[in-house]
Amino acid sequence: MVDIDTLTYAGFRTRVVTQAGDGPPVILLHGMFDTAETWRALVRELAARGRRAVAVDLPGYGWTDRREPGAVLPQLDAFVDDLVRANGPGAVVVGNSLGATLAVRAAARADLGIARAVAIAVPGYGFRPGIGWGVSRRSPLPTIVRRAPLPKRVLTGPASRTALARVLRTPQDSEDFRIAVRMGRMLADRPLLLRLVEEAQSVLGEIDGPAGPTPIAPVLFVHGSRDPLIPVSAARRAHRLTPGSALHVIPGGGHLPQREHPGLIADLIGDR
Repeated sequence: MVDIDTLTYAGFRTRVVTQAGDGPPVILLHGMFDTAETWRALVRELAARGRRAVAVDLPGYGWTDRREPGAVLPQLDAFVDDLVRANGPGAVVVGNSLGATLAVRAAARADLGIARAVAIAVPGYGFRPGIGWGVSRRSPLPTIVRRAPLPKRVLTGPASRTALARVLRTPQDSEDFRIAVRMGRMLADRPLLLRLVEEAQSVLGEIDGPAGPTPIAPVLFVHGSRDPLIPVSAARRAHRLTPGSALHVIPGGGHLPQREHPGLIADLIGDR
Protein backbone atom coordinates (compact mmCIF):
# COMPACT_ATOMS: atom_id res chain seq x y z
CA MET A 1 0.00 0.00 0.00
CA VAL A 2 1.28 3.46 -0.93
CA ASP A 3 1.02 6.32 1.58
CA ILE A 4 1.58 9.96 0.64
CA ASP A 5 2.50 12.31 3.48
CA THR A 6 3.95 15.77 4.04
CA LEU A 7 6.96 15.51 6.33
CA THR A 8 9.91 17.72 7.23
CA TYR A 9 13.57 16.78 6.88
CA ALA A 10 16.39 19.20 7.73
CA GLY A 11 13.84 22.01 7.86
CA PHE A 12 12.34 21.33 4.40
CA ARG A 13 8.72 20.25 4.11
CA THR A 14 8.31 17.72 1.34
CA ARG A 15 6.03 15.13 -0.19
CA VAL A 16 6.95 11.60 0.86
CA VAL A 17 5.68 8.57 -1.03
CA THR A 18 6.07 5.40 1.04
CA GLN A 19 5.45 1.88 -0.20
CA ALA A 20 4.96 -0.61 2.61
CA GLY A 21 7.15 -3.71 2.62
CA ASP A 22 9.70 -5.73 4.53
CA GLY A 23 13.28 -5.04 5.48
CA PRO A 24 15.37 -1.88 5.28
CA PRO A 25 13.99 0.72 2.90
CA VAL A 26 14.99 1.60 -0.63
CA ILE A 27 15.30 5.41 -0.56
CA LEU A 28 14.76 7.03 -3.96
CA LEU A 29 16.26 10.41 -4.92
CA HIS A 30 15.27 12.01 -8.24
CA GLY A 31 17.27 14.29 -10.53
CA MET A 32 17.23 17.98 -11.32
CA PHE A 33 13.83 19.40 -12.41
CA ASP A 34 12.25 16.01 -11.66
CA THR A 35 10.06 14.80 -8.78
CA ALA A 36 9.24 11.63 -6.88
CA GLU A 37 6.91 10.75 -9.78
CA THR A 38 9.90 9.50 -11.74
CA TRP A 39 9.98 6.42 -9.47
CA ARG A 40 6.34 5.40 -9.92
CA ALA A 41 7.03 2.31 -12.07
CA LEU A 42 9.96 1.22 -9.90
CA VAL A 43 7.91 1.59 -6.70
CA ARG A 44 5.28 -0.71 -8.22
CA GLU A 45 8.01 -3.21 -9.11
CA LEU A 46 9.47 -3.09 -5.61
CA ALA A 47 5.99 -3.51 -4.12
CA ALA A 48 5.51 -6.70 -6.13
CA ARG A 49 8.71 -7.98 -4.54
CA GLY A 50 7.67 -6.99 -1.01
CA ARG A 51 10.29 -4.25 -0.69
CA ARG A 52 9.74 -1.10 1.32
CA ALA A 53 10.42 2.07 -0.68
CA VAL A 54 10.51 5.78 0.14
CA ALA A 55 10.48 8.44 -2.60
CA VAL A 56 10.63 12.18 -1.92
CA ASP A 57 10.67 15.51 -3.69
CA LEU A 58 14.12 17.01 -3.16
CA PRO A 59 14.30 20.58 -1.79
CA GLY A 60 13.55 23.09 -4.53
CA TYR A 61 11.57 20.68 -6.72
CA GLY A 62 8.03 19.33 -6.84
CA TRP A 63 5.98 19.88 -3.69
CA THR A 64 8.86 20.73 -1.38
CA ASP A 65 10.01 24.01 0.14
CA ARG A 66 12.43 26.22 -1.72
CA ARG A 67 16.08 26.04 -0.82
CA GLU A 68 17.88 28.86 0.94
CA PRO A 69 20.23 31.10 -1.08
CA GLY A 70 23.79 29.86 -1.37
CA ALA A 71 25.44 26.53 -2.03
CA VAL A 72 23.01 23.78 -2.99
CA LEU A 73 24.78 20.50 -2.22
CA PRO A 74 25.20 21.11 1.54
CA GLN A 75 21.45 21.74 1.84
CA LEU A 76 20.61 18.60 -0.12
CA ASP A 77 23.15 16.55 1.86
CA ALA A 78 21.53 17.63 5.13
CA PHE A 79 18.11 16.73 3.75
CA VAL A 80 19.28 13.27 2.68
CA ASP A 81 20.99 12.66 6.02
CA ASP A 82 17.81 13.44 7.95
CA LEU A 83 15.73 11.33 5.54
CA VAL A 84 18.01 8.30 5.88
CA ARG A 85 18.19 8.54 9.67
CA ALA A 86 14.41 8.81 9.92
CA ASN A 87 13.98 5.56 7.99
CA GLY A 88 16.40 3.44 9.94
CA PRO A 89 19.83 1.91 9.24
CA GLY A 90 20.66 -0.44 6.40
CA ALA A 91 18.93 1.54 3.66
CA VAL A 92 19.74 1.19 -0.01
CA VAL A 93 19.96 4.73 -1.43
CA VAL A 94 19.13 4.94 -5.12
CA GLY A 95 19.54 8.17 -7.05
CA ASN A 96 19.11 9.35 -10.63
CA SER A 97 21.25 12.17 -12.07
CA LEU A 98 21.49 14.81 -9.30
CA GLY A 99 20.06 12.20 -6.94
CA ALA A 100 22.87 9.84 -7.98
CA THR A 101 25.42 12.40 -6.81
CA LEU A 102 23.60 12.68 -3.48
CA ALA A 103 23.54 8.88 -3.12
CA VAL A 104 27.31 8.60 -3.69
CA ARG A 105 27.99 11.43 -1.26
CA ALA A 106 25.75 9.80 1.36
CA ALA A 107 27.65 6.52 0.91
CA ALA A 108 30.74 8.30 2.24
CA ARG A 109 29.12 9.20 5.57
CA ALA A 110 29.67 6.24 7.88
CA ASP A 111 27.24 7.45 10.52
CA LEU A 112 24.27 6.96 8.16
CA GLY A 113 24.69 3.18 8.07
CA ILE A 114 23.81 2.89 4.37
CA ALA A 115 23.98 -0.67 3.03
CA ARG A 116 24.78 0.41 -0.53
CA ALA A 117 24.22 3.16 -3.06
CA VAL A 118 22.94 2.78 -6.62
CA ALA A 119 23.90 5.79 -8.76
CA ILE A 120 21.94 5.99 -12.02
CA ALA A 121 23.29 8.40 -14.68
CA VAL A 122 25.62 10.16 -12.24
CA PRO A 123 26.70 13.66 -13.38
CA GLY A 124 29.99 15.41 -12.76
CA TYR A 125 32.27 13.12 -14.75
CA GLY A 126 31.48 14.60 -18.18
CA PHE A 127 28.44 15.71 -20.20
CA ARG A 128 27.50 15.51 -23.84
CA PRO A 129 29.30 18.42 -25.57
CA GLY A 130 26.15 20.47 -26.18
CA ILE A 131 24.86 19.92 -22.65
CA GLY A 132 28.25 20.70 -21.16
CA TRP A 133 28.38 23.99 -23.06
CA GLY A 134 24.92 24.95 -21.86
CA VAL A 135 25.52 24.34 -18.15
CA SER A 136 29.05 25.72 -17.98
CA ARG A 137 29.43 28.79 -15.79
CA ARG A 138 31.09 30.47 -18.78
CA SER A 139 28.23 29.68 -21.13
CA PRO A 140 26.56 32.71 -22.77
CA LEU A 141 23.23 30.86 -22.67
CA PRO A 142 21.66 33.10 -19.97
CA THR A 143 22.51 36.18 -22.06
CA ILE A 144 21.04 34.54 -25.15
CA VAL A 145 17.86 33.68 -23.27
CA ARG A 146 17.48 37.25 -22.03
CA ARG A 147 17.91 38.84 -25.46
CA ALA A 148 16.94 36.39 -28.20
CA PRO A 149 13.37 36.09 -29.52
CA LEU A 150 11.79 32.82 -28.37
CA PRO A 151 8.70 32.19 -30.51
CA LYS A 152 6.75 29.18 -29.29
CA ARG A 153 6.46 27.65 -32.74
CA VAL A 154 10.27 27.49 -32.96
CA LEU A 155 10.55 25.78 -29.59
CA THR A 156 7.71 23.29 -29.97
CA GLY A 157 7.04 22.85 -33.70
CA PRO A 158 7.79 19.75 -35.84
CA ALA A 159 11.17 21.06 -36.98
CA SER A 160 12.25 21.65 -33.39
CA ARG A 161 11.22 18.09 -32.45
CA THR A 162 13.50 16.70 -35.15
CA ALA A 163 16.36 18.97 -34.09
CA LEU A 164 15.83 18.08 -30.43
CA ALA A 165 16.00 14.36 -31.17
CA ARG A 166 19.30 14.90 -32.99
CA VAL A 167 20.78 17.01 -30.21
CA LEU A 168 19.73 14.49 -27.56
CA ARG A 169 20.75 11.53 -29.76
CA THR A 170 17.57 9.74 -28.81
CA PRO A 171 14.55 8.42 -30.78
CA GLN A 172 11.36 10.47 -30.72
CA ASP A 173 9.50 7.55 -29.09
CA SER A 174 11.89 7.39 -26.11
CA GLU A 175 10.99 8.46 -22.59
CA ASP A 176 13.86 10.96 -22.57
CA PHE A 177 12.50 12.66 -25.68
CA ARG A 178 8.92 12.80 -24.38
CA ILE A 179 10.08 14.48 -21.19
CA ALA A 180 12.22 16.95 -23.15
CA VAL A 181 9.21 17.87 -25.30
CA ARG A 182 7.07 18.45 -22.20
CA MET A 183 9.72 20.79 -20.86
CA GLY A 184 9.98 22.44 -24.28
CA ARG A 185 6.36 23.51 -24.07
CA MET A 186 7.33 25.69 -21.11
CA LEU A 187 10.34 27.25 -22.77
CA ALA A 188 8.49 30.04 -24.55
CA ASP A 189 8.15 31.51 -21.05
CA ARG A 190 11.38 33.56 -20.97
CA PRO A 191 11.56 34.09 -17.17
CA LEU A 192 10.94 30.38 -16.58
CA LEU A 193 13.57 29.35 -19.14
CA LEU A 194 16.08 31.73 -17.57
CA ARG A 195 15.41 30.26 -14.11
CA LEU A 196 15.95 26.74 -15.48
CA VAL A 197 19.26 27.70 -17.10
CA GLU A 198 20.52 29.50 -14.00
CA GLU A 199 19.45 26.62 -11.76
CA ALA A 200 21.34 24.15 -13.94
CA GLN A 201 24.47 26.30 -13.94
CA SER A 202 24.31 26.78 -10.17
CA VAL A 203 23.70 23.16 -9.20
CA LEU A 204 25.84 21.45 -11.83
CA GLY A 205 28.62 23.94 -11.21
CA GLU A 206 28.94 22.36 -7.75
CA ILE A 207 29.11 18.88 -9.29
CA ASP A 208 31.91 19.66 -11.71
CA GLY A 209 34.03 16.55 -11.38
CA PRO A 210 34.54 14.01 -8.59
CA ALA A 211 34.69 15.58 -5.17
CA GLY A 212 34.19 14.67 -1.56
CA PRO A 213 35.28 11.73 0.60
CA THR A 214 35.60 8.22 -0.82
CA PRO A 215 32.39 6.19 -0.32
CA ILE A 216 32.48 3.68 2.52
CA ALA A 217 29.35 1.80 1.49
CA PRO A 218 29.46 -0.14 -1.81
CA VAL A 219 28.43 1.86 -4.88
CA LEU A 220 26.90 0.51 -8.08
CA PHE A 221 26.99 2.89 -11.06
CA VAL A 222 24.21 2.28 -13.58
CA HIS A 223 24.19 4.02 -16.95
CA GLY A 224 22.26 3.79 -20.20
CA SER A 225 24.44 3.36 -23.27
CA ARG A 226 22.29 5.95 -25.11
CA ASP A 227 21.95 8.51 -22.32
CA PRO A 228 21.33 11.77 -24.23
CA LEU A 229 22.72 14.01 -21.46
CA ILE A 230 25.66 12.18 -19.95
CA PRO A 231 27.82 9.78 -22.02
CA VAL A 232 28.46 6.29 -20.74
CA SER A 233 32.17 7.14 -20.67
CA ALA A 234 31.38 9.35 -17.67
CA ALA A 235 30.04 6.36 -15.73
CA ARG A 236 33.13 4.35 -16.61
CA ARG A 237 35.29 7.18 -15.30
CA ALA A 238 33.22 7.38 -12.10
CA HIS A 239 33.69 3.64 -11.63
CA ARG A 240 37.46 3.88 -12.12
CA LEU A 241 37.73 6.71 -9.60
CA THR A 242 35.59 5.05 -6.93
CA PRO A 243 37.41 2.19 -5.18
CA GLY A 244 35.34 -0.95 -4.71
CA SER A 245 32.52 0.23 -6.96
CA ALA A 246 30.74 -1.75 -9.69
CA LEU A 247 29.33 -0.68 -13.06
CA HIS A 248 26.31 -1.87 -15.05
CA VAL A 249 25.66 -0.46 -18.52
CA ILE A 250 22.13 -0.82 -19.90
CA PRO A 251 22.30 -1.42 -23.68
CA GLY A 252 20.10 1.16 -25.40
CA GLY A 253 19.13 2.75 -22.08
CA GLY A 254 18.53 6.49 -21.71
CA HIS A 255 18.88 8.98 -18.88
CA LEU A 256 15.84 7.66 -16.97
CA PRO A 257 16.10 3.86 -16.93
CA GLN A 258 13.89 3.72 -13.83
CA ARG A 259 11.02 4.65 -16.15
CA GLU A 260 11.97 2.44 -19.09
CA HIS A 261 13.44 -0.59 -17.27
CA PRO A 262 11.96 -0.71 -13.74
CA GLY A 263 12.30 -4.49 -13.50
CA LEU A 264 15.99 -4.35 -14.32
CA ILE A 265 16.61 -1.54 -11.84
CA ALA A 266 14.79 -3.55 -9.16
CA ASP A 267 17.05 -6.51 -9.98
CA LEU A 268 20.14 -4.30 -9.62
CA ILE A 269 18.92 -2.95 -6.28
CA GLY A 270 18.89 -6.56 -5.11
CA ASP A 271 17.15 -8.52 -2.41
CA ARG A 272 16.73 -7.52 1.22
